[in-house]
Amino acid sequence: MKFKEVRIPSKDLARIYNYIRRESADHQIITSNILSDDHMAELGRVAALRPDCPSAYLHWVLAFPQADVPKLAPELISKVWKRFFTLLEVPATCKYVVATHGADMQHSHALISRVGTDANIWLARFTVRKGIKATEALEKEFGLTVTPTLSYDAPSVRKPIFNKNEYEQKSRTHLPVRKEVIVSIIEESIKRSEGAFLLFMRACESQGLCAHVIERANDSNGISFAFEGVSYKGSQIAKGYSYTNLTKTLAAVARGEADVQAPERKAPEYQIQDVKALAETSALPASAPQVQRTEAELHKRGLLERLDKLRKDCPRELEFAVTLLFFIIGARLYVPRYYFMLRQQVRWLEEESREIKAEKAKKLEIMQREWVR
Repeated sequence: MKFKEVRIPSKDLARIYNYIRRESADHQIITSNILSDDHMAELGRVAALRPDCPSAYLHWVLAFPQADVPKLAPELISKVWKRFFTLLEVPATCKYVVATHGADMQHSHALISRVGTDANIWLARFTVRKGIKATEALEKEFGLTVTPTLSYDAPSVRKPIFNKNEYEQKSRTHLPVRKEVIVSIIEESIKRSEGAFLLFMRACESQGLCAHVIERANDSNGISFAFEGVSYKGSQIAKGYSYTNLTKTLAAVARGEADVQAPERKAPEYQIQDVKALAETSALPASAPQVQRTEAELHKRGLLERLDKLRKDCPRELEFAVTLLFFIIGARLYVPRYYFMLRQQVRWLEEESREIKAEKAKKLEIMQREWVR
């Protein structure tokens, strides 16, 4: 079963509805939650409640394989669509109409209003991804033919992303470029990590690749890799090397999934051998206290960077507190259970600094207005 989605503006309602609902023997409406006979007018009235919605309608298509044609009937298709709406969490306030095309009913269309009768807009986020997953569940539930489809849960491809200069260098020298060496190191580090992120970072560092976790203000993390004086974001090396995808990969390794890297995407064999030889000469932290200490050092480094940035541009009222906290965190103390409290203090100082600056700017603006008068 195949699924397709198109978002339709309000102005195109008549065109799409007339395409879906053709007056012929092989085009028939099989299910709808619209009570009146004039479906298009009802859809238009509901969408008119929110004229600010640019794409007020969704056009969905479900196509069945040829092998399922003998099983198809209006009753079965109606059940499939209703179950499909349930899996995609379509609100009951949204109006829809479903019609079949063709005498064999091999595919059918649904026109859905994103605006509900309560004037709320259904955002319909990730409906394409959810729809593809829902088709797999529907095939099993209704005994339909299982068809190959995309898998969004599969690990991201960890193939190097080359730019123009790297392509030219590779074709000219016939030697691996820097990103391929980085990929081989990261892949070997993933295998040695046993699913632990800190062991993965330490394995990278032991092989000459410096991995650094970037803590952002919106509580999302990133990662960068530095090799031979050149730094890359993880996603610049390959799509599978972002912080999120690396976390998923390491979780898969921890669950015992041994296929960490597909054979066709491996780096050249001599690179892997060199990495293995280098790995044998470097010891990894094996005990839990060492891993915890490494984690504390990473947290400390991130907090010190944030405080150092705050010290350079900080209101005078907070200079003493910021400096004191900077030296407290920078001291050679290992108390990992307190780092959560310290992080909260740093965040509070950042927010307080922004508020003080905003208040001072507002007072200055008021004073300037009074002087002008």
